Amino acid sequence: MIITLDKYLTSNGRHNNVITEWSGEYEKNALKTIALVSEFASLAKYEIPDVTSGWRPSWLNRNVGGSTSSKHLFAQAIDVADPDHVFNKWLCANVSLLRSRGCAIESPVATPSWTHFQIIVPPSGSIIFNPR
Repeated sequence: MIITLDKYLTSNGRHNNVITEWSGEYEKNALKTIALVSEFASLAKYEIPDVTSGWRPSWLNRNVGGSTSSKHLFAQAIDVADPDHVFNKWLCANVSLLRSRGCAIESPVATPSWTHFQIIVPPSGSIIFNPR
């Protein structure tokens, strides 16, 4: 699957016509997020089957129980389907590559059937981190 901006914005059944909080800065972040996760998937030879969560407006983030500091709110994160943790395992084995690009992932323990990828390293400095 090629991740497009439209797919990123319409994950979880959202539609572009209900987007009210979107900004040019978010679009810049989203395009960087899409490019980096796509690059890593290509290196891992992992075919992303679906985007399970892209950018989340604040109301949706609250509804799904997302953190108030979720990088999804700023289009700096993406969740992609990874039911067998193939992509997660590859990313965990390539932490130095993630670090060199300023990216991080949630611990596979916290993501049972997806990979959470973000283009911002959390304040803890952990490349593989536990949410909240």
